[in-house]
Amino acid sequence: MNNYLVSSTPSGSKKDKNRIPADVLSSIQVLVSVPDYVGLDGKEVSIAIRLRTKDLPEEECMKLQLTDVSLDLVQNEQYQ
Repeated sequence: MNNYLVSSTPSGSKKDKNRIPADVLSSIQVLVSVPDYVGLDGKEVSIAIRLRTKDLPEEECMKLQLTDVSLDLVQNEQYQ
């Protein structure tokens, strides 16, 4: 498995009242584990997605809610 860590960066309009505050968003990290290899005949792909906060007060953490997750998978084959 390959592991990736992505930190959030605020962008877009600041006028949206439902927008997550920049200080909260910048403390969210996404950890993703994906396989190195999936066979051509494979029917399933195991992917682990974890969210964590860095130095965010507990009362702010309790306000966070993940409502939707979507993935865009691209398969590339190599022949050697």
